[in-house]
Amino acid sequence: MNRDWSIILLVILIIILVWLFTRRGRRDSPRLQVAIALIADVNDNLKILENHRIDPASTKKFRDRSWKAYQEKLDFMDASTSLAIKDCFTLISEVNEKIDIARRNKSPATLQELPLEKLRELLAKSKDGLVSWLRVNLQSEMRTRHGPFGF
Repeated sequence: MNRDWSIILLVILIIILVWLFTRRGRRDSPRLQVAIALIADVNDNLKILENHRIDPASTKKFRDRSWKAYQEKLDFMDASTSLAIKDCFTLISEVNEKIDIARRNKSPATLQELPLEKLRELLAKSKDGLVSWLRVNLQSEMRTRHGPFGF
């Protein structure tokens, strides 16, 4: 009986330690995570734009998953970059709605009216701002990361 309690206490202690260490390890830079996710979506959207230039009838929607997840977490960016990102993903939302309408109505002519040049400019400006932020802050953000045991 005494041995059973020792094993149970040991298991509980291990669970608590693992929880503490993994929780401490999760203090990884959320700013770095936000910047990388946004730049991934921006790059994917630039590829979609390029494919649309090659095949104007292309109706692939633009990615905005990271924007939906992180739009409230841009306070670490400078004002011009966060504004460019906001404008970019607002336009992406509008373009995606127009693509949905064109698909429903089976009207490819609507796709010719999309403001793709403006979107290209906003994507480029967003990418430049995100890349600049990464260049300046990558080293300091990586230093805040910890391994699973907080080292």
